[in-house]
Amino acid sequence: MACVNSVEPLTEPTRIILSFFNTAIALLATLGNVSVCYVFLSNRSLRTRSNCYLISMAITDLLVGTVLEPLFIAQFASKDLAQNCNLNATRRFTTAVLTGATMGTIALISYDRFVHLSKTVHYNNYMGKTKVAVLIGITWVLPIVSTFLRYIGDKEIVYSASIFVYALIMVAVTVVSYISIFKIVRKTRNQIRKEVSSDVTEQRQTGRLQRKSNTDGKVLKMVSIVVACFFIFIFPISIFHFIAASSKLLAKKDVASNQDQPDNQMVLLYSIAMTISMANSIVNPCIYYFRLPEFRRAARRTLDSRLVDSRH
Repeated sequence: MACVNSVEPLTEPTRIILSFFNTAIALLATLGNVSVCYVFLSNRSLRTRSNCYLISMAITDLLVGTVLEPLFIAQFASKDLAQNCNLNATRRFTTAVLTGATMGTIALISYDRFVHLSKTVHYNNYMGKTKVAVLIGITWVLPIVSTFLRYIGDKEIVYSASIFVYALIMVAVTVVSYISIFKIVRKTRNQIRKEVSSDVTEQRQTGRLQRKSNTDGKVLKMVSIVVACFFIFIFPISIFHFIAASSKLLAKKDVASNQDQPDNQMVLLYSIAMTISMANSIVNPCIYYFRLPEFRRAARRTLDSRLVDSRH
């Protein structure tokens, strides 16, 4: 009997191609996110409360490259391992946890940016160190708990429901935070236009608002890119699960019959969708470098210092 979501039915050429792409993703994700973690931890100026969420994201992406991808590649490389249901269950468990942690971190980044813009002066009081640690812990604990619920109830109903509710909450937090950020940015820009048109406006006040508007705009772009990339890369695997669930309902097949007769096309779609979703782990380091000037400067300082040390 085949395992759920096993890649065993794939042809040999398909296995080789997917192994190549997943190996490249694993190497790039590991290199990129190790570099991100090193830069953040080596520069005290980057160890802010807001950046704790980016470090958590980098750790999640690093685990994709060092834990999840090797499990996936091993199943492509060996039919025996592809038929090993324990290994397959471990990969599915890891996938669910890391995807949930990433989605939760995306929601936290969006919420934190909203708090930072709406409560600029009192941000440190509102987002204390303990609160930040608890929020990050929740984004890791909830996916783990939800995944263990797979072993409760019939046909994974409890597990599927918990994953759906968790994803719905995280998406809602992200969307509401994003809309709120957009409103703050628009309000600041409208205020600038009004004050510029007023003869009594002080130039210093206008300059302050202009700088705040530019900063808010950069924050909006940063959050937009991170959120957009995540949903673009996660979209194919979401479509797969929708098609798989719809097929079961329409055909009125239970889980056991699907395991006995796996659909080769669905297995191929699943494998490609999983590969695309894991490729998101190599995108975030690029976003940090090109969209966060302080991170870019710190990365260059770190590289320069390492080059100087190597020459000596």
